[in-house]
Amino acid sequence: MDDHTIAPANDSEPSTATQDHKAHNEIEPPQYGRLGHLAYQPDQSHLHNSYWKFQSIDDDRRAAAHGFTTPEELLVVADNSDEKHNDIKIVWTGIAGDPGSRSAIIGTASQHLQTIYELRNLLGLPMSLREQVPLYPTSTDVCLKQYWERKHGEQLPVRTVQAPQAAGQQELLTKTSNPRLANQSCLVSNMSSIQVTSDPTAVGTYNAERTQPVPTYRMFERSATFQNSDEVAQQQESFSTTATFSATDTWSHSELESMTKLPCIDCGGNDDHASGCHIGNLNFRENLTILDYRNLADIVEQFDPGPWTTHFDPYPEPELENPRVQIAGMAEVIRNEDSYKDDPELHDLSDEHMIILWAFKTSDRIEVINT
Repeated sequence: MDDHTIAPANDSEPSTATQDHKAHNEIEPPQYGRLGHLAYQPDQSHLHNSYWKFQSIDDDRRAAAHGFTTPEELLVVADNSDEKHNDIKIVWTGIAGDPGSRSAIIGTASQHLQTIYELRNLLGLPMSLREQVPLYPTSTDVCLKQYWERKHGEQLPVRTVQAPQAAGQQELLTKTSNPRLANQSCLVSNMSSIQVTSDPTAVGTYNAERTQPVPTYRMFERSATFQNSDEVAQQQESFSTTATFSATDTWSHSELESMTKLPCIDCGGNDDHASGCHIGNLNFRENLTILDYRNLADIVEQFDPGPWTTHFDPYPEPELENPRVQIAGMAEVIRNEDSYKDDPELHDLSDEHMIILWAFKTSDRIEVINT
């Protein structure tokens, strides 16, 4: 006969005294040559608090195939080793710190551990469980209450198309917002995305008489980030791991060799560049001088592929000219006129005097009198 540890009711840190009261279960005998499963017999204390259990009979059998008879054994192994067994789902039969809620939390051992460590970090509890059974912490701290209230508030009902194998279940997805808690002293964590589903087998025994549907919280792994009300705190170490893919991409030596044999995108050469290849003619210099930067700026300005879209000003401001330059320009224009060429008196004058005298002589209503 095996036992299941329940969560303490009024303490943030589980003690050895609270672990003496356990939910008993019995291993039912095999039927038709198949492995039996655990039959839970929780009393009123367990129904009032919370305890661990496998989600389904198939999870019981998969756990037994790996040598685990209780969810607690699986959680301890997952917490202290790299064995995650993500094919086994376990259930925490109630939300700690959320009195009156009969919702259950469903997930793999690594998913539960991620959320438990996030809650312990939120409450300032030690991050080491010292090889004890991982439990969801309970506390009267307002941060924990606001945490679960925020998770309830994030649930948005969205109707989904039911698959044939999922008949009788209603799935609700949650929004991915990131609101801050009202208490500015609380450290807020962006928890894993939660999928809410009504599952008759989520809470209660596996016996046939237990058929009342109970809402459950199905957790999906995601790296948790933490932020304070005043500044973004340093990202905490993620406790979630996955057995389906590696965290970092690796490249084999053969793949790197095949990449080096790619042809040049300009000249198409495999080993050497052609004589007129722009890529092959690139010369890289480490220490550039001011003259090099100036030449580079001139080349970029000259060969800009889009000068009319990036540098052209349709309404340029005219450059300011000084009076001497303006007078010289006007005199040059007048000297090209026939009236200037036919009047020798204007040829010996300076630009300023020539312009004035030419203006008088060419005006219809002005008569110039020589003295």
